[in-house]
Amino acid sequence: MINEKIDTLEYSNLYTQYNWFATLYPPAIQAACDEFFAPGFQFIFQGISKNVNTLMDKDSYFVTKVRIDKLHDMFFRLSEKAVGVILDRVLGDPVSKFNLNRLTDIEAKVITSFNDYLYSSILNFLSPAPPALKRSNFDVIHLNFLIKDTEANKVGKFIVTLPEELLSPEEIVSKGDKFSYTDFVSSFVNVTIKVGSTRLKLIDLKNISEDDVVVLDNSSTKHLVLKYRDYEKSVNLNPNLGLVMPLDDNEGDNEMTENTNLWDSIEVDMLAQFDTVKVTLGELKKIEDQQKDIKKQEESIEKLKAFGREKHLKRARSKEKALAKVDVL
Repeated sequence: MINEKIDTLEYSNLYTQYNWFATLYPPAIQAACDEFFAPGFQFIFQGISKNVNTLMDKDSYFVTKVRIDKLHDMFFRLSEKAVGVILDRVLGDPVSKFNLNRLTDIEAKVITSFNDYLYSSILNFLSPAPPALKRSNFDVIHLNFLIKDTEANKVGKFIVTLPEELLSPEEIVSKGDKFSYTDFVSSFVNVTIKVGSTRLKLIDLKNISEDDVVVLDNSSTKHLVLKYRDYEKSVNLNPNLGLVMPLDDNEGDNEMTENTNLWDSIEVDMLAQFDTVKVTLGELKKIEDQQKDIKKQEESIEKLKAFGREKHLKRARSKEKALAKVDVL
């Protein structure tokens, strides 16, 4: 028998699975609580996560571990406030402030019995473990709730931890755009064109004067980068030749300024870009579509040249001429 290795779900999948968890677990947990304690508590579902540390913060928790099978466990975590909320309603108000470290046997029994009852109520939502499963990790999903005493208006955190391997959540699949792209084509955004970058020592950067020319690394007048916030797209431009200044390999001053102190020898990144301009999202979309087509044509030309035969080279030259006539947006 070949062991199968189960890959973990991407964290982003939780967004598409949220509705399945929200529809299935909160009603079942609320019903189990009402049956066990009688109505009076409200479970408020807050979300799902793979990182329990962000949910627990610095609170103290009462943890119940229930064995599902030889490989998997289910955990119930109640914050100190949540345990106090339950015990205050079930056993009456305490004579002193509740302290989780001084939990009595009867109090611990109440909480543990409740967690066991919850376990039996939601166990049927889990899938059986694959017989050929080879456990490669301990990935889990955390369901985060607030438990509230509806009369005393007190709340506490309640976290249910489930083994991811035993879950079969349904994912929401988009059946089409919920809006029309035409609703946004006239909206303006601020974009800029990144020219290039280089690394300079601080002392050289301090000595740059107006009209000095800085040669940028990895830059080209025909291949620049269009930038909008975190979105970047390589674009082909037809530069204004009147703005292009030829530079020979032996031109320019290559002398390095002598360092005067340790700080002057530190290298920093220097970036160059054009002033920000406003374009519509419709124009931005046209630019993106055109650049995709140009890239596709360039890749086709390179493939034709790679064949090396005259008929392929002829087709490549023909495509290059056609590409050169394209009016770049």
